[in-house]
Amino acid sequence: MNMIDQGESDQKVLAVPNRSPRYDEVHSLDGIYIHVRREIEHFFNIYKELEGRKTATFGWGGAEAARRVIEESRNKFLSERSI
Repeated sequence: MNMIDQGESDQKVLAVPNRSPRYDEVHSLDGIYIHVRREIEHFFNIYKELEGRKTATFGWGGAEAARRVIEESRNKFLSERSI
């Protein structure tokens, strides 16, 4: 999910367990009920309100975008860890 958090670009990755009968048929974002996706978006739109901070969501990317975000985050973590 693409969003802005405290004025900066931020992405959230939705993942499901790979060995759970509940999610055996989920292979893409389309496998998650639209209402569940809306609940998640709503949460990220309001979760910092009590701190007086603003966030905004801008919809979902696909699996390839999620893989890219994961890889970039992993590379950043590894490079900062080796400092």
